[in-house]
Amino acid sequence: MVSKINLAELCRFYEIDQDSIAILNAHKSFLFQEFVAAVDAFYIHFRAFAGTSSPYQDDENLAYSREHNLRHWQIMMEGRFDAEYKKSVEAIHRMRGRLSFDPRWATSGYNFVISRVIEGIALRLPARRFEFSAKQRRAKLQCAYMRLAMLDMAYVVDVYMDATLGERQRTLSHLAQAFETAVGGITGGVAAAAERLRNTADALTHSAESTNIQSMAAATASKEAAANVQAVAVATEHLSHAIGEISARFTNRIRSPAAPRARPIALKRPCAA
Repeated sequence: MVSKINLAELCRFYEIDQDSIAILNAHKSFLFQEFVAAVDAFYIHFRAFAGTSSPYQDDENLAYSREHNLRHWQIMMEGRFDAEYKKSVEAIHRMRGRLSFDPRWATSGYNFVISRVIEGIALRLPARRFEFSAKQRRAKLQCAYMRLAMLDMAYVVDVYMDATLGERQRTLSHLAQAFETAVGGITGGVAAAAERLRNTADALTHSAESTNIQSMAAATASKEAAANVQAVAVATEHLSHAIGEISARFTNRIRSPAAPRARPIALKRPCAA
């Protein structure tokens, strides 16, 4: 919650110089009285429009807001616009956020308070003895207060805008992170399912390959068995044909005429001695 505005440059733009700070400090007590009266009048006016459920209807919350605004005003009137002033603006922003103070009410509050302080300078600024330039003093004080208050409003609004933008960015970042987490979970689930499917496909592929190998082995064995059967059949056919030929020859021999018998060979007996 840090504004990018250069406060020194902003002071030059609003023509807040040492003379402006000097005249404000010279009338600080009077201005503080007018500021307190204007702030209290604004809270009474604001409560009538804030609604019954507004935190500002509670006296403790109202006192909490009033204390922050008075403390910030005293820091602002010193015209230093340093780190302490920035911290005070941030505290005002947190206070308004805690009490759900709409920025529209903030701008109307500036208008309400500034106009009444300017009116108080014109009507109630104490005169000095033997002063011949009272009108010029009032005019200088009014201009200095107006410039200071408008600078403060510009810086406070800028801090509010930066903080709102930061909150929106954080909200969008949170939503994006939640979406990414949800999508990541879905993607992880899909990836896991895909991995399981891949493993199943690999297993099926391996099983199919094993089945194919077994089928090829069975086909090879079947072919070998068929070849063996065919060889046995051929051998059987040859054997049958050979047996047939032998049988035919034997049959033909039986049926042919008898061959002449061979004469017996006479054996001579040996002579007696």
